[in-house]
Amino acid sequence: MIDNSKRIELLESRMKGFEATLLEIRNALVERRNQEQGQQVGGRPKTLEEKWYLLSDVERSKIDSIMENFDFDKVQSVMDYLDWKWVGTKNGVPDVGEIEESAKRMLIDAAFEETTISSGGLKVTYENDSENQGDPFIQLEFILTDCEGFDERYFDERKDDGGNQDED
Repeated sequence: MIDNSKRIELLESRMKGFEATLLEIRNALVERRNQEQGQQVGGRPKTLEEKWYLLSDVERSKIDSIMENFDFDKVQSVMDYLDWKWVGTKNGVPDVGEIEESAKRMLIDAAFEETTISSGGLKVTYENDSENQGDPFIQLEFILTDCEGFDERYFDERKDDGGNQDED
């Protein structure tokens, strides 16, 4: 028969082993969740192909539809006419293939990150629909120019205040 102190030591030893096992399980679950959510694994960001396969069937279908129906030729014609150059393209003004490649990358990144992305005149909008879960809004636009209005008086008043309120 084991005396109480030996029994306690044995139980403490088993408890430490059990805690180590639970910690190992927890770490494995966290790593799996991070992989599924697309977070970096082992210090390496997800590739475009990995992101693509982590998207839902609906998201991939919508991206394919956009890529099939968007008028990339018209965008390239406008960019050529305006001499709209991109850094890193072969000839300055991107060709249709370069525009398509950039659009596809932006569509996948926006869907993967569930956000809006814009660059070089292209804008991808991704919005979750609260009423139709699993059916997000995905849009690709080519924007020549835009402007957002501000009430200049509001900013002038804050500047005059210096942001401080005088105490009476």
